[in-house]
Amino acid sequence: MTEDIESLYPEVSEHGSLAAALNAMCGRPDDWSFSNPSPGRLHARAQHDDSMMSVLAGAGRRAFVLDFARRGKGVAQGTTPDLAAVRGVAEAWLGGMPLRELKSQWPFVEYTEVQEVYASGNAADLIEAYWRTLLREVSPGLHSIVTEAHEQPRLRAMFPMESHNRFRVVSDLGKPWDTPYIRLKHPEGFELVSAGQAGEILAEGDARTVIGAYVRALRRE
Repeated sequence: MTEDIESLYPEVSEHGSLAAALNAMCGRPDDWSFSNPSPGRLHARAQHDDSMMSVLAGAGRRAFVLDFARRGKGVAQGTTPDLAAVRGVAEAWLGGMPLRELKSQWPFVEYTEVQEVYASGNAADLIEAYWRTLLREVSPGLHSIVTEAHEQPRLRAMFPMESHNRFRVVSDLGKPWDTPYIRLKHPEGFELVSAGQAGEILAEGDARTVIGAYVRALRRE
């Protein structure tokens, strides 16, 4: 592995660690710097205000794998063989540059619509982005449920979630199990199930019937 580091990452060998190599590239004073968050030499991380970026040097070929976070949540990824580009994108990201502008300068940065909206910090826009994404990607079995739910202002104001043929809306992404959910009923139709381990069936029927029951159930909470 030492030979690989020397051949793939001579900067790391020269400076002793990836963090030290990145800090040595600084052309101006900064109020942040890269540190080494793990015992190895091939990992570096820097944080400033609510923005964080981590860098991991890959094995087998020269590649710096980047993760970008804002307010504690990962919002973008990227891979590049260019250490100068890593330093440049770090300065921009930790300086508060928006994702779209970041990608325009460093095309290797990748993110989803939801990640971009989260990085902007607007909760209402984030909910809308969740709905747009789900309406595009929902599984065929739940398409009628999601479409019907989106027509209801009470539900549209909450985050939609779909997994394993189940659909629910939540007001807090950190507490995804606190509201009832809808599941497919075989051979047809849907069931509205209460939150919690009891799993009481609150309603069953077609999409319109079950969504109407869902709205009423949330009003009672």
